[in-house]
Amino acid sequence: MKKLLSTVLFSAVALSAVALSKPSHVSAATKNTETATVSAPASDKTEADVTYNGGATTVWTSPTAGQQVKRYVTTGEHVKFVNSKKVFAEIWYETEDHGWIPERYLSINTLQQLAPLTKKADAAAAPTQTTSPAEQAAQAATASANALAASSAAAQSAAASAAAQSAAESAAAQSAAAESAASVQAAAESAANQQAQQQAAEQAQQAQQQQVQQQQAQQAAAQQKQQQQVQQQAVSQPVAQTTQTTQPTQSATNKGTFKISFYDPAVLGSNMGYSGVAANLSVFPKGTVLRITMSNGQTLTRTVNDTGSFAAGNPNQLDVAMPSGQIPAAGILSATVEVLQ
Repeated sequence: MKKLLSTVLFSAVALSAVALSKPSHVSAATKNTETATVSAPASDKTEADVTYNGGATTVWTSPTAGQQVKRYVTTGEHVKFVNSKKVFAEIWYETEDHGWIPERYLSINTLQQLAPLTKKADAAAAPTQTTSPAEQAAQAATASANALAASSAAAQSAAASAAAQSAAESAAAQSAAAESAASVQAAAESAANQQAQQQAAEQAQQAQQQQVQQQQAQQAAAQQKQQQQVQQQAVSQPVAQTTQTTQPTQSATNKGTFKISFYDPAVLGSNMGYSGVAANLSVFPKGTVLRITMSNGQTLTRTVNDTGSFAAGNPNQLDVAMPSGQIPAAGILSATVEVLQ
């Protein structure tokens, strides 16, 4: 019994090998019409859409044993066909680049376009097929080889899809890392800019404070100097008044009424003192001694030693030197002016 089973199995394997080794160009009559190939003329070219959505659909080099993967087509891709072949119960369609796709992976709603090729494939395969046990074994081996090849192609497609997904995830991770690094760098630059702006603001504030302190120091020095000059003027003023009172009989020439204004030479940075008066030099040349009797009753004796910017347009005005603390509140007075010398 064991010998009989071994013999049967050996015979089946041998027949399968013989069937698989048949060249693809063997005619339908030689193979007892197990397959039928129909070549359609150019006017009968048909087309359909790929519907398999479980991955890429394999385009084979042949619809029979010994086939290899030619390329892949994707779901929804539009494919044109030129020939068809019926292998067992399934019709295979030949693409323009001589690849083969089984009918099961094509769009149902466009299969009507494939009717001419389908009818010709069925007509060519119409004769009664009588297959021997050996041919049936060969056909089973061919179907098994086709299934194995399809499984291998599906595995390859799944591996390619997994690899693509892994690459996409890696790229996304790298992109996220780059964005994170860029965000950290931008935050550091922003913090550095804020610190630099704060330091610049502090330095500007310090410089402004120093400038204010310098101005205050200068004003204090000017006030102190002015007070010293006022004190000196207060000491020297009685001497001038004594001089005025000791010369009551000095001859004088009345020059009329003049407008009197006042200025403090010390405030202007001058060291000319308070014994002078500024006048229009064409009316009173420098060195002229004037007795000025003002409308407030005060009499001053001053020597012309300067001229003011008002002189060109105001020849009837005198600008009397006087400490700021002694200048009359009215600011402008009228006075009778006499020339003593």
